[in-house]
Amino acid sequence: MTRIIRNLIVFGLIGLGILLIAKGWSSQPRASEISTSSQPMPEPSATNEPTSTVSAVPILMYHYIRDYNDPRDKIGINLSVSPQTFERQLDYLVEKGYTTATLDEFTQHRLKEKSVILTFDDGYASHYTAAFPALRARGMTATFYIV
Repeated sequence: MTRIIRNLIVFGLIGLGILLIAKGWSSQPRASEISTSSQPMPEPSATNEPTSTVSAVPILMYHYIRDYNDPRDKIGINLSVSPQTFERQLDYLVEKGYTTATLDEFTQHRLKEKSVILTFDDGYASHYTAAFPALRARGMTATFYIV
């Protein structure tokens, strides 16, 4: 029962995050809004106009990309995906015609018809040693949250 409640809370928080992103809420400026020079930022060009009517996109959230099976650590097991499974998941997305999108592309309505957003939480070393090479080999992008 507690696992069901935990999953409902997690998915509820993910849904809230998607809703806030869709509404354009952000406490941080976008990279395109930060200027390190004294020159004013250029005006947006016509190519910066929203080009997509896609309003929903799956967001796949990962924590650990690792082989892990410690029976005393149920949470660690549930947050872990083996490198082989992760690569199979990426291959499945490619095979089904999905392309990865960034959160900026989502908030700017620049999504392709079959877009998916991949996120990685907490900045674990496996993101660099396992996830990054697999993504790079397939020409995919992702968002990494570093704590």
